[in-house]
Amino acid sequence: MSLSRVIVLFFIIIFLAAFALWQNVSLELATEKAKAFYQSGALIAERVRSLPPADNYRQLTPAQHLVLGKAAIAFGEIEEAIKHLKAIPRRAKEYAEAQRLLYQLEDWQQIGETVDKIAPFCEGPFRLAC
Repeated sequence: MSLSRVIVLFFIIIFLAAFALWQNVSLELATEKAKAFYQSGALIAERVRSLPPADNYRQLTPAQHLVLGKAAIAFGEIEEAIKHLKAIPRRAKEYAEAQRLLYQLEDWQQIGETVDKIAPFCEGPFRLAC
């Protein structure tokens, strides 16, 4: 498993553990639920990736696009996240949250482009200024 997936699984376990304490449920049960949730998410993502591209976005609801967009962000697949978030129609209740995430992604992409432009100047005599 990659580090980002381990981190996501860790946070899911922490969240479910806190919920379990609140609900007086055992930690083992919460851990099992977290693993099942993670595995079901992985299965959904695998199923979506296996669909032909034309069918991929037509078969999903706006809520599914939002969840898959957030999952793609969590796993660092920004292009895939943008595709899912842009596929949410304006009339859907998930549209506002999708637009907010898209604006944040655009901001991060601009920051990344700026850093890439500055990086070549961080060598030689300008190294200390960076």
